[in-house]
Amino acid sequence: MATLDRQQKYCICLYTYRDLSESLRATQPGPAMPTEALRLGATVDDFARAAMAEIERREGYEGELLTALEN
Repeated sequence: MATLDRQQKYCICLYTYRDLSESLRATQPGPAMPTEALRLGATVDDFARAAMAEIERREGYEGELLTALEN
């Protein structure tokens, strides 16, 4: 039996997480993201604020997904 190197193990974990999180998203839709709500012509400052808020929101949502995966 072949042994997997570190990169191969990482890829397997990454794809497994992606597949599981996609199936969870089908039953647990994600939050609306602030950058998606920006209007055409938004300033760089508006985009920066929305991007920072999106990072926080996405991290919270990822935490919810991980909790759901553990249960």
